[in-house]
Amino acid sequence: MRRLPGPNAAYDLENLQPTFVGESIAVGFWAGFTYGFRPPLVPMRRRTEDERKSDRDRLGFNSHQYVHEILIPHLRPLYKKAGAQTIENGVSYHTSIYTEKYRKRLGIERMDWPSYSPDFNPIENVWLLFKTNYRKAVWERRRIPCSENELIGLAQKVWEALPWERIYGFIDSMPRRVANCLKRGGGPTCW
Repeated sequence: MRRLPGPNAAYDLENLQPTFVGESIAVGFWAGFTYGFRPPLVPMRRRTEDERKSDRDRLGFNSHQYVHEILIPHLRPLYKKAGAQTIENGVSYHTSIYTEKYRKRLGIERMDWPSYSPDFNPIENVWLLFKTNYRKAVWERRRIPCSENELIGLAQKVWEALPWERIYGFIDSMPRRVANCLKRGGGPTCW
């Protein structure tokens, strides 16, 4: 390793390299799965200024979007395939009066879920695996996506290529997870 001379040599103009920071691209995604079936990874659309409801509205994902862009087109087919209650993390658009009205109308049951219980939600393992594989895919390309469409395309490609047989094993592990949690008196587990 070559050492620069002097205590402040790293800050000498001749040793500095310009860094260019571009506009960052952020996209939220919705995903779900059940044993043997998974819908596609769905990008969560950002609302536009025209959709602002009030001065306090920060244009985040809302209940109306959740119902019409996720629940009806993506979660309902998954629910019909699984025939079981859904597990969601309890963000406001999952639990709003508007969402509950549509959930009842569509006959989709939502499991009561503690606010923070990742040990019992296999999707948390899937998100970790997805993020790891996404970062690996970006590294292998040697460049980050330059547009929202490129980011979405890469994310969907990574989602489809996940090791789904291993992921279905996360579901199979649930009885062991519950038993381990009970053994620990409800405390954290090693999952």
